Amino acid sequence: SKEVAARLKEQRDHVAQHFLAKKDGDNQQPTTTPPRPMYNMQQPVWYYRDNTSGAIQGPFSGVQMMGWKAFFPVTTPVRFGE
Repeated sequence: SKEVAARLKEQRDHVAQHFLAKKDGDNQQPTTTPPRPMYNMQQPVWYYRDNTSGAIQGPFSGVQMMGWKAFFPVTTPVRFGE
């Protein structure tokens, strides 16, 4: 319908304007700071399921988990958080 066609044209125009505005402002510094991570690699927030016993192990820090990654099969369930 004409209504749908008009709506699609509005959306395309909006996207084009946004793209052009970003392209023109590429040399400008961002006005907002990026969000800070809610954790750091030393915080113990990682858990994994032991492949032999099936028991949940953890919490461990990201640093510890990265150090052990060679020992985990790719099928080892790992989760972040409580």
